[in-house]
Amino acid sequence: MKVILLFLFIWPCAAFSQSYTVKEIKEKSSKALISLTNKDIFAASVYDSNSYYSYITNANDTSWGILAQDKRTKGKLLNVYTRYFLHYTYPKCAVYNTINCSIILEFDKAMSLSAMPDLSCIPDFMLKNEDCHLLSEAEAIKIAKDKYFVPSDREPNAHFWYEPKAKQFSWSIDGAYLKDTTKKNEYSTQIVTLDAETGAVISQAKF
Repeated sequence: MKVILLFLFIWPCAAFSQSYTVKEIKEKSSKALISLTNKDIFAASVYDSNSYYSYITNANDTSWGILAQDKRTKGKLLNVYTRYFLHYTYPKCAVYNTINCSIILEFDKAMSLSAMPDLSCIPDFMLKNEDCHLLSEAEAIKIAKDKYFVPSDREPNAHFWYEPKAKQFSWSIDGAYLKDTTKKNEYSTQIVTLDAETGAVISQAKF
């Protein structure tokens, strides 16, 4: 009779809880990251040993655990959060070929992705393993000088930018010019920002 009562007490808890070993979590997380990116990006990603999970304790409280410290998740699993540090050098784009960022994957109690991770740090051409088709520094400066800048005896400078959220690539070119040609040493500044994919003007100013 005691055995039956013990089984009836334990069975509901086991039926409604799910636990995973750290190895299982890492395997599922790895597969998810590969499916979201590609094998090259995954190979350049380093799993964060401080990845963690949330669970419900026997006292019905929410608690947290570090995956590296536990061989198996505790309690009634709620969510798992795995993080990867990405240090990736891409061979198909000379203009923008290195990214350094972190990616966080969130899983539910069944180890299914519960939200799409933020992959904005990875340009689309890297995800697709394609050429980037971005203007080189020399091409961007030539467009600025030919179309938008007042002629000057000083060479302009160019700075490349990538805005992850907008996935916008741009060249910012700035140069000195003589606003008043009678004043040989009083230079003003001209700036133009170009879309690095199309060459279109994003903004332009003179000071």
